[in-house]
Amino acid sequence: MPLVSVIVPTFNRADFIEETLRSILAQTYGNLEIIVVDDGSEDDTEAVVTGVGDGRIRYHRNQWSGLPAVGRNTGIRMAKGEYVAFLDSDDLWLPEKLEKQTALLAEQAPEGWCYCPTTHFIHDTGERLDRAIAPPDEDFTTRLMISNEVGSPTPLVHRSLIEQAGGLDERWELRFSEDHEFWLRLAALRTPLYVPEYLVRCRLHSSNATGGFDPETTISRRYNTIRAAADANPDIYGPLVARALHHNCLPPLRLLLSQGKRQQAREALRTLQEYQNALWMRRYALLASLPTLAFKALMRIKTTVTG
Repeated sequence: MPLVSVIVPTFNRADFIEETLRSILAQTYGNLEIIVVDDGSEDDTEAVVTGVGDGRIRYHRNQWSGLPAVGRNTGIRMAKGEYVAFLDSDDLWLPEKLEKQTALLAEQAPEGWCYCPTTHFIHDTGERLDRAIAPPDEDFTTRLMISNEVGSPTPLVHRSLIEQAGGLDERWELRFSEDHEFWLRLAALRTPLYVPEYLVRCRLHSSNATGGFDPETTISRRYNTIRAAADANPDIYGPLVARALHHNCLPPLRLLLSQGKRQQAREALRTLQEYQNALWMRRYALLASLPTLAFKALMRIKTTVTG
């Protein structure tokens, strides 16, 4: 049984991390180590971790960086395992997660990687929100460029593949999308396998690291991810940039305009100026540049026509 290193980056998660760690310790696959990398917590996270009292847990404290990629890369450097997995310190695994994934890789791709779908649940109510996704196919890199189908707590990755990909990107502009950019680099090297079972539970709560939906931040974050993927693997992802931007940036642009935030829309379009030759982008640049009265009149006409 190869050793699996489970990396748990954390920051101020004293309220959730014990449940997270116990979900790892409850795995039916027992040959594992847990590396908790603390990004300078100011609460009782360290005390909670050490209080779990299991020798398979190692705790490491970093100075605050605000970057999940730093914690994950620290964990990778500390890892002793042949395989590496990540689990955020407010999420949970079902008991058979590692057993099923290690068995699949051992049978079909010992030096590859695999993932599974996730169940999201609302912490305050327990309401479950399953996210259905299709298994990987020959179009997987295209699908992944368009939309992140790989939840960060779901993959199990052979260490050699992580080293070949070069670890996670620690640039600030990829903060909270560094996992998506990393999966894109892994997928360019090797298509993952897929366990078609909900083996991960992601908690939705008021202090989730990614915060609420902000259209401007979303546009910037998605653009930076798409651009980084194309820069790293231009032959694979370069031809997909325009399509990915359309899918990812058009909805938040529409939202900004519908809210009357045309100045913010113009600023977002400047972020995308390299690709403003796209027809949809020229159309939205025109809308954002209209005088206030003309814009409001056009929106009234649109509302009347569409009913």
